[in-house]
Formats: sequence, structure tokens, C-alpha cells
Amino acid sequence: MNGINCSRTLKADGSQSLSFQSLGAGLTDWWGTSGPLWIYVCKTVLAVILALLIAMRLNLPQPRTAMITVFILMQPQSGLVLAKSVFRFFGTAVGLAVMLFFVSLFAQQPVLYLTAVALWVCVCTTGAARNRNFRSYGFVLAGYTAALIGIPVGQQPDGAFISAMTRVAETSVGIVCAGAVSALVLPSYIGAQIKAVMRKRFGMLSEHLANALTGTVERSETELTHTYFLEQVIGLEAARSVGVFELPDMRVRGRRLARANMEFMNVATRLRTLHEQWEFIRIQGGPEVAILDVILSEISPLLRHEGNPIKTAADAAQATGPLSAFRLGLAERVSRRRRELAGEDETALRRFDTCAELFQTFVDDLVEYVETYASLATHSHMRETWTGSFIPKTNMVAALIAGSRAALLTGVLSAFWIETGWPSGGTMVLAATAVCALAATSPQPARFSMQMSIGTTLAVFLGGFLQFEIYPRIDGFPLLAFCLTPFMLFGAVMMARPKTLGIGIGFCIFFSFMAGPDLIMQYEPYSFINDSVALMIAMLVVWLSFAVVFPTDGKWLRWILMRDLRRQVVLACGGRGKDLATRFESGSRDVVSQMNAVAPGGTGRTESARWLLLVLSVGRTVIDLRGELAELHVSRTSPGELKEWRSDLGALLRRIAALFKRIEAKRLAEVLRRLDKLTEATLPLTTCPTLSDKERLSLRRSLSLLEYLKVTLQNEKSPLSDCADPQIRRSHSKLEKPDHVS
Repeated sequence: MNGINCSRTLKADGSQSLSFQSLGAGLTDWWGTSGPLWIYVCKTVLAVILALLIAMRLNLPQPRTAMITVFILMQPQSGLVLAKSVFRFFGTAVGLAVMLFFVSLFAQQPVLYLTAVALWVCVCTTGAARNRNFRSYGFVLAGYTAALIGIPVGQQPDGAFISAMTRVAETSVGIVCAGAVSALVLPSYIGAQIKAVMRKRFGMLSEHLANALTGTVERSETELTHTYFLEQVIGLEAARSVGVFELPDMRVRGRRLARANMEFMNVATRLRTLHEQWEFIRIQGGPEVAILDVILSEISPLLRHEGNPIKTAADAAQATGPLSAFRLGLAERVSRRRRELAGEDETALRRFDTCAELFQTFVDDLVEYVETYASLATHSHMRETWTGSFIPKTNMVAALIAGSRAALLTGVLSAFWIETGWPSGGTMVLAATAVCALAATSPQPARFSMQMSIGTTLAVFLGGFLQFEIYPRIDGFPLLAFCLTPFMLFGAVMMARPKTLGIGIGFCIFFSFMAGPDLIMQYEPYSFINDSVALMIAMLVVWLSFAVVFPTDGKWLRWILMRDLRRQVVLACGGRGKDLATRFESGSRDVVSQMNAVAPGGTGRTESARWLLLVLSVGRTVIDLRGELAELHVSRTSPGELKEWRSDLGALLRRIAALFKRIEAKRLAEVLRRLDKLTEATLPLTTCPTLSDKERLSLRRSLSLLEYLKVTLQNEKSPLSDCADPQIRRSHSKLEKPDHVS
């Protein structure tokens, strides 16, 4: 038939029908757009039904606990489900042990018992806010599992152990079903996502490098690009920590992936500093511009393989040889080009040396990154022995506030329960504790808790309809599964969409809690209404606690995070340890990631990007200066000028730390004054005959770093320009835009 080769075939009556080719194209389009979402939704419903069936076959008293567990665990990728399952198991075990300990101590003292639960929730919520990824989830589980199991059994302490064991069994059924369905039914692995992100990121880096070194990129575009790089670094680190739970292929490459991520951060920062210095020199329009343009333009073609941009690790392996050869010959090439500036003024030579030094440092880090990326093409590699790691930075004050808020919420609602003797008071405390713990790890807790309130409201009304109108009319598990499926589909679809995630979680958890079937069903409208009111009160109080008690989207949190970002420079000036650069790079990006989560759009995001670029530029330059300082070993025979230079550099670093602790115009002016003095004192030392060649080389590098530091701090587009003295701004404006430059 010819119809197989065309998009439509014509029937005898003149009507058209879709061919196999168009059907295949439609299925391909569906698979690439909404297909993964519906696969995830169907897998979630399948896992819930399977958990419900197994729990009932095992005669567990509350199969709905297994349903809730599945809804909490299910994720689109199998690795995410397995990772959450592992941490949920350990979190549940810790929460269970703590609960049994509290019951054994305070079984006859409700006030002391609930106080202990509140304090434990405070500790766990603080730990969840302090940590990242699934370690944070483990703290959340340890906190609200103690409340989930402990509050009901606290009312009947004689059956605490048996009740706790049945809850653990029900939770374990949910964990096993979620993991099995996710891993066996159309599994989706996060490793493929990691590879795609790394390919895209490498391509963007190559493109940005070419544009930055040819002067065709604006500062605003640089900020957007580095913001994207920031998000990819944080996201890739989170994905990598999950990938180890998937296939063995991800485990044997885990350390190399972490190393590639860290080296990418270094390359991005080096490129930023090089671009800023090159932009400054191009504006000057001196004789060194044409020579530097030739040198800098030689790197971009090396990041292409057979005329195409490098994307895969296999392509990168083909580029490592030319890149290494380029690095080996770069110093000699720079020296030869520098001789062409003979007879030019000292300023042009210093600008050339500064840019050339930054370029050589950038090339060193770029080669390391490309070689690590290329090593991913092989199953095993010596670079897998790398022991570094991404080190996040979380403000302890913000974490303590989150923990205190959870403890205050639990304590107030527990006091209300004790004073009123309300039968559903335990449900209220339990729900509030669980939602508070879940929302505390969300980037926008107030919005998340509001969405959960909406989902809970829907769960109450639809759950009441199901329990009192549908359940009495059906018999047998097949009909039960058939009636539950539409409600579970609705909740799973809500969870699958980022904009309605909170609504979906609230609906699925509390629909299962209110209308999930028990082994022995009890139809008590009075109890159902009481529990419904308790859930509504809990949701309202949780939302108010996030919106009113130290609101997490308030200016106070952004101010704290901005202070932490600036103090990363203080860390660079005075921190110790071999991993200082790693702590500085990863900590700075992690703080800005938190700032962007608090203010996901608008001027706040632009401001954080500007400060990140400044902090990274200044901090890495300071770390490099300290490295050069460590190379200069002062002895009794050393010239007095060198000893004085070391002392002046130490004083400069202290002034820089003081500036970033508190931004003031007078502090900036003092830093710039000391920079000028130290730069002039360094120049004669670079030719001092009593120093060794190694010491003179280190001093020349230090001079280049000082020159760049001056350019960075005086840049009128920097956030520091807002507090700079008007005279400094005018002088720098003249410096950046000479009369002969239009």
C-alpha cells in the first residue's frame, strides 16, 4: 500500500484516515512532551493499588499508611524513588526509636511527652533546614515519624510497641511497592538526564567563551549565563547524589562526575575574571589589545571536534591532546608576543601581563575540566580517586528559626489539645507537625503550605463523599481499586506538575488519611467531621506560622543570605585548609541558589547575580594571592622590601575582609589606597636581583592579581559602585572611557 509512505490515505468514499506513519509521529510527539508525565501518574496509581492490596492481604490494620508512603516516595526517576526509600527507612527507624524512648519515659505525663515531641521536631526540622538533598529528607522523616507514630500511641501507651511495629510494617510495604514499580515498570533513570545536562552545559561554555573573548557579550548576558551555570551546578550535584542509587554505571563514575562539577565551577569563575579584565583592556584601546586578541582567539577552535562544538565525553577525549599541547606552549607564546610591546609604556605592559596571567590560569583549569569530562567516556579511570566534594552553606540562624517555628507550632497546638480535651486534637497536632516539617524544606514554605491547604480541603470533601456514599455500596478489592483510581489519578496529576505540587501532595496524603480504607471500616460521621475540622485548623495554623512568624519570603532572610554571600570573601581572606577554594566556590553558589529560591524572579535575582560575580572574582583572586604569598618564604637573608611587602599584603587582605563584612565607602577607599601602594611596591621587586627566579615569577603573578583586583573593585558596573566615593567613580569612569574611545 502506498498509504504507509504518506501521512494520509484516501478511502473509497473520499474520507481520509491517518496512516501508520502519522500515528507513529503522534506517539513520538506525545512521548517527548506529556508522555513521561502520564507514565509517572500511572506508575504512581499502580504502586498505590499494589501497596493497598499487599497490606490488606497481610491483615495490616491501616493499609492507608502504605498508600501515604507511596504518594510521598514516588518520583519520575527511579533513582529518586530508591534514594527517598533508603532515607525514609532510616528516618522511620530513628523516629520509631525516639518515640519508644519518649513513651517509656513520659507515658503517664502528657505535658512532658508532648514537650519532648516538640523538642525532637525542633531538632529534626533544624537539621532538615541545615542539610541538603536526601539527608534533609531523612531529618524530616525522623521528625514527623515520631509524631505520626508517637502521638496516637501516646494515648494508649500499653500498646505502643505493637502499634509502632504495625506502622513500620505498613510503611515498609509502601517503600517496597514504590521502589519495585519505579524500577521495573518503564524505568526512567536520572543518569540520562545528567549526561544531557553535561553536554548542554559544555556547549554553552564553549559558546560563551568564544563570545566573551571576542567582546560580543554584554554584562547583562554574562549575568544570565552565570545564573544558568549556577542552577546547573546545584542541580547536577543533587542529581549526582541520587544517581548512585541507580545503575552500577553511575556508581563507578560518581567521583568523576563530582570532580567535573567542581572543575566546571572553577572554569566558570576563571572565565568571568578573564572576561572582565579583557573588557577593561579593550576599552582602553592600547597597543596590547591587538596582540592579546590574537592570543585569546586561539583557544576557541580547540573546543571543536571536526568543525562541530564538543558535546559528548568521547568528543572531549579527542580535544584533550591539542588542548594540552596548547597549554604547554602558551608561556613561550606569551613571552614572544610580549617582546612585540618593547618600547611601549609601562601601563600597557602591566595590562598585558595581567590579562596573559589570567588567561594562562584559565587554560590550566579548562584543560583539567576537559580531561575529567573526557574520562567519563571510559568505564574506569584514575580520576575516580578524587576525594573532594561540593560543600553547601546554610545559615544556622535561618535553620534555628525553622526549628523553633516547628517547636512553637507543635507546643501551642498540643497545649490547645490538652486544655480542650478535643478527641481530634491529636490529629490536629500530627497533621500540623507533618506539614510544617515538609514545608520547611520547600524553597517557598508559605506558598507550599497554602497549596497544601487547598489540597487538604479537596481531600476532605471528596474523601467524605467516597467514604459515606461509595464504600457502603461496593464489595471486594477490584471495585475498591476501581473507585479509588479516579481520585488517585487526580492527585498524581497535581503532584506531577510543579505549579500544583503542593496541592497534589496535600490532596494525596490527606485523602489517603481520611478516606483510605482500613482493614475494618468504621463509618462514624461525627469522628470524620472532627478530623476534618482538625485538618483545616492545622493547615491554617501552619500557613500563618510561615506567613507571620519570621516569614520565609521576608526581607530578613534575604538580608541574612546576602550577608553570608559577602562573607564568603571573608572566608577567602582568612580561611584555612586545602579545600578552601572548594568551600568558597560551592558555598557561594549554594547561598545564591537559596536567594534565588526566596526571590525567584525580578530585581532580586539580578542583584544576587551581580553580587555573585563580584564575590567570585574577588574571592578567587584573594585565594590566588594567598597561594603566591605562601610561595615566598622569607628568611633572614631576604630583602627588607620583601618582608614589608608580605606585611602590606596581609594588611590588604584584612581590609578586604573588613570591607565585605560591612560595605562602606570609606572602607572601599582604604582598600583602593592600599592596593595602589602595594602595586607600586611590587613592581621593583619583580626585577630585584637578590631574589630567585621562582620568587620573581611569584611576584609578577601577584602583581597581575593586584592589578585585576583593582579593576574589579573600581568597576562602575559592580555592586560596590553604589557605595563608592563620587570622586572614585569619576576617576574610574575616565579610566574606562578615554577621550579617544567613542
